[in-house]
Amino acid sequence: MPNGSLVAGFQNRKLPNGQIQPEIIFWERNGLRHGEFVLPYKPQDAAKVIGLEFNAETTMLAIHI
Repeated sequence: MPNGSLVAGFQNRKLPNGQIQPEIIFWERNGLRHGEFVLPYKPQDAAKVIGLEFNAETTMLAIHI
């Protein structure tokens, strides 16, 4: 868990048109959603998020796909 004020997570969001949109989400420690960004791949490409890691200063986020 980062030492900063945000926690990161991953989800596959199902869109109204039935497509799946993979995204990284940030939450504040109080549970409020703070922001997100969409990953530049499609779930059918067989890519899968394995892990998320912050650096010690919590200024960079690494995504293991």
